[in-house]
Amino acid sequence: METLLLVAVLVGTLVLLGFSVLLLRRVSAAAQVDVKTEVAGQIESLNASLGQKFSAATADMASRLEQTKGTSAAGRRPHPARLFRDSGRP
Repeated sequence: METLLLVAVLVGTLVLLGFSVLLLRRVSAAAQVDVKTEVAGQIESLNASLGQKFSAATADMASRLEQTKGTSAAGRRPHPARLFRDSGRP
């Protein structure tokens, strides 16, 4: 009788342990899906934010380049060969 009771407790413990493992797997799988969804949303917002910042930086660099072109062209002296060609000397 004692052996039968010991086997029943052991089987009951194994059944509860198996049920706990299955429940834990389902809960952890659901939590992983939630975490993956949250991380995907954060990555998407980071991508959009960085895209806007890169666009603004590119536009800023383009405007600075245009300003530099205008400044350097206005302050440049003509090449010496052009001076001689324009003056009529051979």
